[in-house]
Amino acid sequence: MKKGIYLFSQYSYHKGVEETGLLEDAEKVLQTMATKQQLLNLYKEAKLDPDLVRILRLYFNLANERTPDESPSPEGLEYLTTLCLEIYHLLTSSSEKVDELLLFRIFVRLNFNKDQIIDYYTNKLDKLIEDLPKNRDLIEGYLIECDYPAKKNTAFTSKNHSLGREIKGHLEVAMNQHDRKLSDYNTYPPAGLFRTNVSLALTMYFFKLLINVGIFEIIGSHTDFWKALSKLMRGKNGKRYDHKVIKAKFSSKDVKDMEKATTYTNLITTQITFDTDVSNKGRIK
Repeated sequence: MKKGIYLFSQYSYHKGVEETGLLEDAEKVLQTMATKQQLLNLYKEAKLDPDLVRILRLYFNLANERTPDESPSPEGLEYLTTLCLEIYHLLTSSSEKVDELLLFRIFVRLNFNKDQIIDYYTNKLDKLIEDLPKNRDLIEGYLIECDYPAKKNTAFTSKNHSLGREIKGHLEVAMNQHDRKLSDYNTYPPAGLFRTNVSLALTMYFFKLLINVGIFEIIGSHTDFWKALSKLMRGKNGKRYDHKVIKAKFSSKDVKDMEKATTYTNLITTQITFDTDVSNKGRIK
């Protein structure tokens, strides 16, 4: 098998024995064709991602989809052979499912910075980030592998940055954007966090009471406080209050609101008395 892979540098882009008039070359072409089929079977047995297999299949010309005119340069064919051998060693080193991070490490070490490979991993990681809590460990694994030392003077192309740099840069930005959106959602959900079942004036009066007696303390500016409440609080009908209205109600004093506040305060006192009695009975042995 290894011998067949070494022949890639000469015969990977030959379609058949008819392309050569030499018996020795024809035999090597046949050997290369057999090696290609073995590699395709190996990829299937290893259960590699079909999208990744399509990229490798076309690059290594495993299904003979490319013509000799599309053959890479001699240096490119040498790189192709080296990469194919590395993948072969990984896939045959264990009978279990291949660790995708180890495969990625090979690509980073050999700087397989092909456009299709960069696109494949950015798309793959974007999908993993969609369910970050579940995939965080795997994503962090990819981030670590991005820093694996690349082989000196080795790359698929000099036109792109190194694969590790490309993927790490994308991953860090994508993670930051995800965290930003998640933070915005948790802080200011569109439907609010709670609603008031009484008037806004009465609600703000109780807020003021809690602040005045020291239970709450506004640690930012009052304007930020009004704006935050505007985003988090909804009226009984689901309507959002403007922060200027909240500020006005916080400062207002209405006799009717005071009377209603007394009623609710009595209910709170009754509840506290009940909870205290239950707690005391629970201590009796």
